[in-house]
This record gives sequence, C-alpha cells and structure tokens, in this order.
Amino acid sequence: MFDLEVLLPDFLSILEAVPLTLAMAITVFILSTLFGGLYAYIEHKRIPVLRE
Repeated sequence: MFDLEVLLPDFLSILEAVPLTLAMAITVFILSTLFGGLYAYIEHKRIPVLRE
C-alpha cells in the first residue's frame, strides 16, 4: 500500500531543490526577456552595424 516512511524523505529532498529551481527559472526568464527585447530593438531601428 502507500508508505509515508518511504515517500517523506524523498519529498523533503525534492522540496529542498525548489528554491534553486525557481531562482534559475526567474533568472532565465529575465535574461531571455532582456536579450529578446534588445534584439527586437535592433531589428526595429534597423541599425546596420548591429544587424550584421
């Protein structure tokens, strides 16, 4: 049947990794938004040197 003695240690070890995972996801989201915005700005302004 369902055994909490087996599940609980694994669940707690997974919970320990949640803050790092969220920090990585937020960092990637912010960086990709900034780089995407910069790329869109370069394309919109048609800056010849940067478009190459």
